[in-house]
Amino acid sequence: MTTDSEHSSGLYEAYEVFVQYDVLEPHQYVGSVLASSTDMALIVARENFLRRDKAHSLWVVPKQFIAVKTSEDVDFFAVEFDRDYRRVDGYSDNARRWKAFKQRAMEIDEVVEDVKHAGSGNPEEQITPGDGFATESAPTQKGR
Repeated sequence: MTTDSEHSSGLYEAYEVFVQYDVLEPHQYVGSVLASSTDMALIVARENFLRRDKAHSLWVVPKQFIAVKTSEDVDFFAVEFDRDYRRVDGYSDNARRWKAFKQRAMEIDEVVEDVKHAGSGNPEEQITPGDGFATESAPTQKGR
């Protein structure tokens, strides 16, 4: 049994314990232990957290080496850039957008004509945005 004087005098150090239960799973935080050394922390962690469970890996980390930021530090957690495109909810209408894109897709004959016009050097025949695209009412190639 430890006393407050032993803990405060530095005989015991706090260790945070992480367990990987399966090789395909990440390590999970399971708790803390007090121990006099890293080897003792591994033994105590095994006895406390793996008595009934099997594990692939066990980590003990001295608490002093874990850096912590809380939500109280508002500036640290502030979003610096607009990155809505990375959020899953931005793709909810992806099927509708893809269907609309496919309806506007160029046919192979239109691509060949546009390439011919682009290579002619005549500025009046150059490709402009929207040229050669089928309208939504025009028939599209089967299978698209």
